[in-house]
Amino acid sequence: MYFLSVRGMPITLTIQLSNRYVSFIFYFMDCPMIPARLISMKAYLEPFNRLGEINTDTEWKTSILEKHGQALFVKDSVPLSPLVASASREICHIHGTDLSGHVTLSFVDAAEVISKGWGERHRLSGTDWVHLGFTMLYVPNTVEETEILMKIFQAGIDYMKSG
Repeated sequence: MYFLSVRGMPITLTIQLSNRYVSFIFYFMDCPMIPARLISMKAYLEPFNRLGEINTDTEWKTSILEKHGQALFVKDSVPLSPLVASASREICHIHGTDLSGHVTLSFVDAAEVISKGWGERHRLSGTDWVHLGFTMLYVPNTVEETEILMKIFQAGIDYMKSG
């Protein structure tokens, strides 16, 4: 069976097995072009929420960049690195629709994330709106891969607080 996909958009494939229908949802990322296995949202959100508990100088607020959804911010009382002044203190957020995310990283960390295929540079990074290290993270394929993303998010937290 062949079907056309739009990168970054979910595709639902419904097939008939015996006397019932079964649906599969595939997410196609820009690189690599492989369907990501779905993981439970709870398994992904638990480690993400843990970041806020571990890092007491951060707080949850509505994302300034996305205009909805929760994002992790550096508290106003914590000095920021001058390099991230344009980031409005928003460190990272994930998208509830597909569990991809965005994070502000150092240039070195952003390059490593991109080279290892965990994400890509955001199209607006380096503009007046977002920091050059603003990186989109791909949907994790397994629950275990969420731990890699948590390390990436932690690197973003550390970078934002390095002031």
